[in-house]
Amino acid sequence: MKDKIALVVTRYRRMLFLVTLTAALVCTLLMFRVPINTDMTVYLPESSRMKQGVDIIKDEFQNLSLGSTIRVMFDHVPEEKKNEIAEGLGKIRHVTRVSHSTDAHGEKDGYSLYTLTMDCDYGSEGEKEIERTLEAEFSEYGMVYADDDTSSGKIPWWIIAVALMIILAILIFMSSSYVEPFLFVIAIGFAILINMGTNIFLGKISDTTFSIAALLQMVLSMDYSVILMSRYRQELVRTGQESTMNRQERIRHCECAMARAVSLSMSSIVSSALTTVVGLLVLIFMSFRLGGEIGIVLAKGVLISMVCIFTVLPELIIRCDSLIVKTGKKIILPPSKSLSNFEYKGRYILMAVFIGLFAFTAVLKSGADISFTMMEPSSIDEIFPKLNQVVVLYENTDEKGIGRILSEIEQNEPVVSVISDVSPEVGLSIHHLLQSAMSVLLKNQLTGSAHSLMVVSTDLPDEGEEAYGFLDELDRLCSENLKGRYYLIGNTVMAQEMSVTFPAELRRMTLMTAISIFIVVLFTFRSFFVPLLLVLLIQTSVYATMVIMDLQGMSMYYLALLMVQSILMGATIDYAIVFTAYYREFRRSLGILPALRESYTSSFRTILTSGLIIVLATIVLGFAFPNPAIGQICHTIARGASCAILLILLVLPGTLGALDRFVV
Repeated sequence: MKDKIALVVTRYRRMLFLVTLTAALVCTLLMFRVPINTDMTVYLPESSRMKQGVDIIKDEFQNLSLGSTIRVMFDHVPEEKKNEIAEGLGKIRHVTRVSHSTDAHGEKDGYSLYTLTMDCDYGSEGEKEIERTLEAEFSEYGMVYADDDTSSGKIPWWIIAVALMIILAILIFMSSSYVEPFLFVIAIGFAILINMGTNIFLGKISDTTFSIAALLQMVLSMDYSVILMSRYRQELVRTGQESTMNRQERIRHCECAMARAVSLSMSSIVSSALTTVVGLLVLIFMSFRLGGEIGIVLAKGVLISMVCIFTVLPELIIRCDSLIVKTGKKIILPPSKSLSNFEYKGRYILMAVFIGLFAFTAVLKSGADISFTMMEPSSIDEIFPKLNQVVVLYENTDEKGIGRILSEIEQNEPVVSVISDVSPEVGLSIHHLLQSAMSVLLKNQLTGSAHSLMVVSTDLPDEGEEAYGFLDELDRLCSENLKGRYYLIGNTVMAQEMSVTFPAELRRMTLMTAISIFIVVLFTFRSFFVPLLLVLLIQTSVYATMVIMDLQGMSMYYLALLMVQSILMGATIDYAIVFTAYYREFRRSLGILPALRESYTSSFRTILTSGLIIVLATIVLGFAFPNPAIGQICHTIARGASCAILLILLVLPGTLGALDRFVV
């Protein structure tokens, strides 16, 4: 069957190339028509009380005006200049409101804070015009500004260029020709365009997915090109090349080598893609549906990449054959002799190290700090922390109860301000109007057909015991004073909901990922012990990543943890599969030591090439965004991939040698 498919791929390579090219061009046009969603609440599970409340707000408060805001901070403004600055800020085009308070939330340590409400969206030309005016006319007194945009932001083109340059540099260094890397990038580029265009069938995708999908697709599937090219070169050498061949004979020779290469590499590429796809699709079972969306888009991308390797790369390689030959170069081979000697002599020690490392990290990872909200801090936040808003959605018939809540909530020290159209039973000292988007709410916007809104602003962090304690107190007041159903909405509410369900969800996702990958590897090796060993090895790298970040004093973003687990288990286990497959193959005719040596020689370049691409590209991508959530997702993948590669190259070989009787 594989031979027939390989023959079709090679014989009809031009037609397949043109079909794929057409699909890529069409999908490029569709890509710009895919709506981008920045509202993370749509991904909350249907069982979430906050999600139910958000749906009611969207239905009843369609004319709710939230506005977009920019915070501007000045250093040591003379008292007589403060009103003049406020008036000047109010005259800037697209600024509809300027807010400034004289208490500690607007004046502190010589700094003055002004909040500008805009009539335009974040990232629009209107906002850029405001920022240009601020820099041109208000640069005195150490002025700094920052908008309150919570979306992921667009990836700068220069970052994409840097990431591509790094990928190309790695490929060029590890390849046998200066041309091969560009052919690999072209083939995966076709796949990326098709994947991004076919997202239109999902309706819309989040800005998070849109931001990271393309480069992650490239780094997760680049090794398929390396595998096919390596096998193609082996077949060229095996069949021999006569210097007297004319051009037509040379093409036929390349076609025969390519047909064999496609047939021989198909199992490796398909199984590699399948493990990655299975690992990513497990994200579908996350309660927070953003993970499922990312999983679907990346899994789809990996499958499309696999197809493009067979429909695009053969034509590119054969057509550029003479150029590949002319730009040939030497490659640096790994020190396979010294590495294999080290692994063989220390195989039992390395097996003990693996067992101890798994047990050690499995215990310590339970102490890792998990975070559920991540916002980009600015220099303004160090002086004037952003206010934490909680919205109470309640039935209109409960206005009297809301009055009692207003009276009691004044006694709570973290409360900065409250916006409501209900008067408290006892006078409430509102410290100042909210310095945020909610400050533009008009009174008649707080009442819908069946529900009303009350906005409580505090100076508490978005998550943590103190924030959750305040939320519990507010929930108690609502429960005691409101007769109808009510809903609490805000970042702290979402974080608290996730903190309650996440431990069980993490255990479920870990188990599902491990079992799914185990089954795929089981069919690959027809052995129970080998997939168990490889799954435990990659799971150790996940645990090690959690422990390392905890020792560094870092909180681990929950989505980063779930994604790194799925991606590592789905993608880096391929490297372990490649090495183990070579080891089993060579052990049929060689002893343990020479089998280890040949396995290093055969797999080292593929593992290191793909591994370096994942690590370095995700590091660069992590620095690309102002949004720290995406940054940590990428950096966590980089840390996890580094741990996995080190374990595969330095621990797995010795462990295979120690457990040889169970592996072969």
